[in-house]
Amino acid sequence: MFRQKIALLLTLTLSIALSGCGSTPSVASSDAEEVSAPIRVADTFYPAWNASDIYTLGDIVVHNGRYFRALWWTQGNEPRSDVERDEWQDLGNVPAQDSPYFSDVSNEAWYAPAVNALASEGIVDGAANGINFQASRPITRAQFALWLCRALDIAPVEGGDNFSDAGNDAYTPYLAALKQAGIAKGDEAGLFHPSDYITRQALCRLLYDACDGFAEDPLTTFAPYADADDVPQWAIQPMSWCIDRGLIQGRGNCLLPEVSVSRAEAAQALYNLLYGANTAQQ
Repeated sequence: MFRQKIALLLTLTLSIALSGCGSTPSVASSDAEEVSAPIRVADTFYPAWNASDIYTLGDIVVHNGRYFRALWWTQGNEPRSDVERDEWQDLGNVPAQDSPYFSDVSNEAWYAPAVNALASEGIVDGAANGINFQASRPITRAQFALWLCRALDIAPVEGGDNFSDAGNDAYTPYLAALKQAGIAKGDEAGLFHPSDYITRQALCRLLYDACDGFAEDPLTTFAPYADADDVPQWAIQPMSWCIDRGLIQGRGNCLLPEVSVSRAEAAQALYNLLYGANTAQQ
């Protein structure tokens, strides 16, 4: 049975930091501009510096509690905050990692309450080795499907009808459960594409179908957005429904329906779905 808390659906922000209505960030026109431009360290996991590894322009590492960014090709040159080095740019201190569940989630992060709460309930898990959450990493369709089932207490189903590309993995019985419940429908060929990153429009469709949503006037809802025509027919009702209820919002005047959702955003979506928290991405 779906949790009763689903009735508390309120506000969700899934704004993506992109330029305009495109799906790619702006890129510096030259190496000189890129080196001199202000650098924002994303909320994600960066590896520790290793003397044997080769680093190139833009690579970010952690060393002695600080972030360093490679300015060009370098190997074996230790990043130092107390010594000027041409190979590295000091980006500042690594925030304290306060999460009891993941080593790369700081209590200062906008998504920390959602991630920690869902982790405590066994809904979300770490990436790769499980120690790191990797908040900025895009989430796959299969992973979000698994999280959605856990969040809504949808029991996995062994056997029966499933997507032809469901494979034989940990998420396979959860895909079967979503398909048999009519929540996930796949494409015209019966494929779910589990390893693809989930997009904003696809996330809206799963939430919409899980909640039996109904959009009253998509044309009016989409009127302020310059890329409304980019929303495919199958996603018009779901995206309109989510926008009307404040579950997602555009980036400026753009909907960005095909932009991938990060693991942090996916966690925030489920957290808001269950608890109705009014927590926006910062």
